[in-house]
Order: sequence, then structure tokens, then C-alpha cells
Amino acid sequence: MATTPRQVSPREAFSLDSLDRAFDDLDRFAVAGNHDHGPFVTDYLKDLGWTMLGETPVEAPWGGLLLGVDDPRSSGLGNWRDETGLSFTEVGERLADVACDGDRISTLLVHDANLGREALDRGCVDLVIGGHTHVQSGPDPVLGSNARVGYRFTNGTTGGAAYAIAIGSKPRRDADVALVTYRDERPVGTQWVRLRTDGVFVVGPYVELALDDEE
Repeated sequence: MATTPRQVSPREAFSLDSLDRAFDDLDRFAVAGNHDHGPFVTDYLKDLGWTMLGETPVEAPWGGLLLGVDDPRSSGLGNWRDETGLSFTEVGERLADVACDGDRISTLLVHDANLGREALDRGCVDLVIGGHTHVQSGPDPVLGSNARVGYRFTNGTTGGAAYAIAIGSKPRRDADVALVTYRDERPVGTQWVRLRTDGVFVVGPYVELALDDEE
């Protein structure tokens, strides 16, 4: 039975173009979220020069290893996409297998931080960054089974991301961004910055990440 491709709204392209312009002078990495059904978002960002992460660690601009995957609930997970019947937990376990197979991962980028839970529990990741909940949370330390400490951090929503429309003007709710500081190839601190609907910026506290020594 033939299927009709999902109709892509110009609003999606508008939002991605706006995101690209905001960070066009930086190295840019991304993963698809649980609502990014179909290939449009990943293909569009690739065409704009973004690196879409998946399955294989890459060298990060700060020198450490960066790993990330699309949310499996909508976009699949690289070669795992063709294997049906995998639960969210099973995909998280396979992601942990990749994270733990080789040098330590500096940062794991996922749409939902829960996807990085197993990698943290095994102690293979310094920092897991997610979103999904639209509520800022963390950084929270996790002691892995190998006695290595990693952190879990969830960024809040960036304003209009909470609505299924492109606003195109002022934000209708608070907009958060997360800043991560790196030193010697590892994350050493996080900080959130919030733009309120009245135009006032609120700068959150800088939180140091107390990571253990590599040896």
C-alpha cells in the first residue's frame, strides 16, 4: 500500500533557518527529537552544514569525544532503525554499549536525557545533555558502576518550542539556553540563561562539575 509523504510546513524551515542564523559562526551539532518524524529536519540541517550525530563518536571542537543519537521514538537510530520492536530502554542500552566501547565520552547529546541513563550508570560519560521536558533540570551527578562520576543536565524550552507554531515575533513564554564550559577536553561547568517574556534576561548560577580524574 502506497503512503503519502508527510507534508512539510514552511514554518519548520523558518524555524530551522532562524536557528541556523543564530549559530552560523560556530561548529553545529544536532539530533532529531521525538516529534521530528520523517527525514526533513535532519536533511535540512545537514544541507545547512550541521553535523547530525548518530551511533559513532566524533571529535568535538573542545577536543573530547561527542556522541549523540536521534530520538528512537520517531526518527530511528541509524542502522538500528530497521530493527523493529526495540524498546526505549533497549535503545538506551545499545547506546551505552557504544559509549563504553573505547575512550570516555565527554558529552552525550540526546533529545531525552533518559536515553543516556544506562551510559551514566555504567560510568562511561562525563555529561548527558537532553531536553524534551521543556523544564530545566540539573546538573545532577550520577556515580557509575565503575566508580566514575558523570552528570545529567536537561535544558528548558527555547520559548516558542512549547507551541506547534512558529511565533515569528516575541516569545510567548520564557526561553532558555544552556551554556557548557569545557577545559582540557572535558565539561567543567554548566549555566542556564533565561529570556523572560518581558524582555529581561535572567542568568542562572554557574555550577561546577566535580568530575573525577581520568586515572
